[in-house]
Amino acid sequence: MGGDQEPVTVVEVAYAPWRPLTAGAARERDAAGLPYVVVQRIPGREAPLEVRLAS
Repeated sequence: MGGDQEPVTVVEVAYAPWRPLTAGAARERDAAGLPYVVVQRIPGREAPLEVRLAS
């Protein structure tokens, strides 16, 4: 790294699809303060577009 360069941060994300939650189940987990994961996918694309932890 040169003196003028910003450090680069690399983040790797692994995921293992388990089972989908209904909107009602997600609301119940949210109300109880339990975390859940939201995975946004594009049909036909293997990797998810976005993965978010809701807690």
